[in-house]
Amino acid sequence: MDSHINPIKMMIVDHQNIVRAGLKKLVESAPDIEVVAQSDSGEEAINLYKAEPVDIVLMEINMPGMGGFVATQRLLRLNPALSVLLISMYQNPDLAAKALKIGAKGFICKCCSPDELLHAIRMVKQGRTFLDAETAQALAIHSATGKADTPIDVLTPREFEVFVLLAQGLPVKEIYPKLYLSPKTVNVHRANILDKLHAKNAAELARIAIRHHIIEA
Repeated sequence: MDSHINPIKMMIVDHQNIVRAGLKKLVESAPDIEVVAQSDSGEEAINLYKAEPVDIVLMEINMPGMGGFVATQRLLRLNPALSVLLISMYQNPDLAAKALKIGAKGFICKCCSPDELLHAIRMVKQGRTFLDAETAQALAIHSATGKADTPIDVLTPREFEVFVLLAQGLPVKEIYPKLYLSPKTVNVHRANILDKLHAKNAAELARIAIRHHIIEA
């Protein structure tokens, strides 16, 4: 790497080792990007960021545990100016809309070209929003037609965190210490989530989360 270049410091978060290795090799082929941290979970990514802040986090959405959306929210609480680029195997405008709603700088599909990924990284580093052309068009149509929000969009950020953990099958007694909340507060959120999503139990929440590609089956 050219010593005269001040590289973009980046963290890659993906639960698949081979995917992380491929992404690292790809982005470091560019002289202006350096991968300084890698993680296979949202939980670890937060701890790594606290130890060594980076300019950009490339965050997989569909991961076991906390998941990319919740991890992004937690990172942005630590640093609202952090640039997070969410990546998914699904080219889904609902996921892109959610990504932007929670404060991510962009959304990109793993089906993108190498050049497009590098372009996206550089754009979000500049504080600009990145969406690929197909997703941007789908979101524009969504807005123009007045299509209703997906069920996920009706949740507050904190409710969304609780929702993901409930959908993954965690009981309340395991959720409240993870989110630094009281059991009573988690139960209130749980009741609100079930009501807003018209669900009867955690199994139905899991089906909703899978349908919207928030968690994997």
